[in-house]
Amino acid sequence: MKVSTIATVEEKHPSVRQLVELGRGKGYLLYDEIYEMLPDELVSVTDDLDEIYIRFGELGIDVIDRPERHQNRENLEAVGGDFDKAEDTGPEFRLHEQEKTN
Repeated sequence: MKVSTIATVEEKHPSVRQLVELGRGKGYLLYDEIYEMLPDELVSVTDDLDEIYIRFGELGIDVIDRPERHQNRENLEAVGGDFDKAEDTGPEFRLHEQEKTN
């Protein structure tokens, strides 16, 4: 099962455990933080890296490129994520069968 593989990766590399603790504290991790803390041999093995990302997801740790994205998401959730979706009643543009476009 994949969970045992994840645990093995965490046991082998203390940096993965550090990332999990950091991510739990903030609720997210930056890609830059991940690549700085993980050893090169782990980053180069895509299967192990995929398992780490899966583990972060299971723990509720978002992986993002900028901290503003996480803060914006929290603001949207506080306001309410369910917006009334009005149908677009704007003009409809159609081409007649004989018209060409370049």
